[in-house]
Amino acid sequence: MSRGDKSYTNEGFQKAKYYMGVTVLQTSLENASPGEVYTLYKKRWTIETFYNYFKNKAGYNSLHAEDYYKTQGLAFVMLVSALIHQEMEAAVANIEGKNVSTCLLESRMVKAHKRHDNWIVCNCLKKQVELFKQLNTPLEVAMPLHT
Repeated sequence: MSRGDKSYTNEGFQKAKYYMGVTVLQTSLENASPGEVYTLYKKRWTIETFYNYFKNKAGYNSLHAEDYYKTQGLAFVMLVSALIHQEMEAAVANIEGKNVSTCLLESRMVKAHKRHDNWIVCNCLKKQVELFKQLNTPLEVAMPLHT
């Protein structure tokens, strides 16, 4: 809700909160309070989210790399992919009502190339230029914009 996603509202939360259940965590941390354990778990959840990204969204499981050097290369590609994904998540977090998927869908047809340290596009809508500006990647438009 804090990111402004229109499908999540306080009213919807109030209706559904009784069906959400209880979170039970087992821990070996004897002196930690429940709040501290939950905070540590939430930090770890970021790692689980990246595992889900690799397993289900990026499609790396289908590569079945068994050679050591191919596996090392794949690990490097996965690391770079994770860094790009994390940067995209961080950039999108500041845009109200957007997430990575919606930003990628809205910008998928933009063809840009870098010339003299500027990103230049020829086929772009005004809303796409504004989206890239919000993502801290301003575009220079070579032709008039379409609405």
